Amino acid sequence: MMGKHLFGKVVVPFILSLCFMNLSAQEKMYSGNPLFKDIFTADPCALVHSDTFYLFTGHDEQTSFGNTFLMRDWHVYSTADMVNWTDHGAKLKATDFSWASGNAFAGHVTEHNGKFWWYVSVTHKHIRVGEGFAIGVAVADHPLGPYEPTGEPLITDNTLNSITLNIDPAVYIDNGIPWLFWGSWGDARMVKLKNNMTELDGSVKTVNTRDFFEAPWIHKKGDVYYLSYASGYPSTTKYSTSNSIEGPWTYQGIINDLLPNSETNHQAIIEFKGNWYFVYHNGGLDGGGTYRRSVCIDKLEYNIDGTIKKVIRTSKGVPAIITTNVKLQIGTENNIEITRQPLSERMVKLDYYVKNPGPTTPIYNLLGIRNKTVKSTGLYIFTPKTEADGLSKGAFIKR
Repeated sequence: MMGKHLFGKVVVPFILSLCFMNLSAQEKMYSGNPLFKDIFTADPCALVHSDTFYLFTGHDEQTSFGNTFLMRDWHVYSTADMVNWTDHGAKLKATDFSWASGNAFAGHVTEHNGKFWWYVSVTHKHIRVGEGFAIGVAVADHPLGPYEPTGEPLITDNTLNSITLNIDPAVYIDNGIPWLFWGSWGDARMVKLKNNMTELDGSVKTVNTRDFFEAPWIHKKGDVYYLSYASGYPSTTKYSTSNSIEGPWTYQGIINDLLPNSETNHQAIIEFKGNWYFVYHNGGLDGGGTYRRSVCIDKLEYNIDGTIKKVIRTSKGVPAIITTNVKLQIGTENNIEITRQPLSERMVKLDYYVKNPGPTTPIYNLLGIRNKTVKSTGLYIFTPKTEADGLSKGAFIKR
């Protein structure tokens, strides 16, 4: 036997009641841009861990009259819903590295072997052939630290095939193998790391991709690797794709235009709870500019062929990931509490059917996506899917 949509007639020997929160009456909540207004933040790196979205940022401390970058530490922020952010303060400083003289330029945090590795670009006290920057790493047991530097830098001006300005590290773990990318002033490099994350595993390779200037970021969707980067100066954000982490890279186009009040463009791209996000900085706060930047976030969307749509920058940012409590009563004694988590501000339509219930264990089929046998009591989560995943909008039961 099969019941109709819950808002219509139900023709099964169950009493079904569904109580939704009236989200249409609620004010939609958005992150707002820039995200953080107490200090100037820049060069974002995003990480997802345990259903939490972490942002690691640089910290611009230059005065409104300065004309160079003044950066001495890195900060961490976190959220579970993209709107309510926790400021965890500064978690790492350039001077935490015994061999560093300062200049806390862009960093990147990744998880590997149950630990969190924070790669940073800072100036070296003694080694200077080009601009004197080096790339080191600190490690922690949790995204919030405490972080401990691991020893000598991985990359310096003395590293074979390094570049004039060794900044903007980005690490990607590909099938268990860590790769370090970095680059600036039109030169990009990559090298495989050993499993200990603190040593190089082979020679430094040149990365060839069109119009590269600095700020590489690697992400993967399906079988495609995406290499995004700042291009030109003042910078746009462009990207290339490949079927391999080692290339070759095919140029695809621009995804973020020039910023009106920041000459630099530095991005992070990541998926969180089914949504793709583009994190960047601008000079949008009062008194902001190239040396006083602020981290922002907007949606990242793909075309059907997997190419990336140009980012639409907004002042409102991204919507909250809303949790809606739904209660379904079967009979008079068995209750199932269902939590539905829409992937955006648009509610996901939920059709509910009962199919061949049997004596004690009904089977619920949601929008024909998937059948799941569940007990008549307990806590279940409806996880929405979207057309982008190749499925109809809807949900399936997950224990």
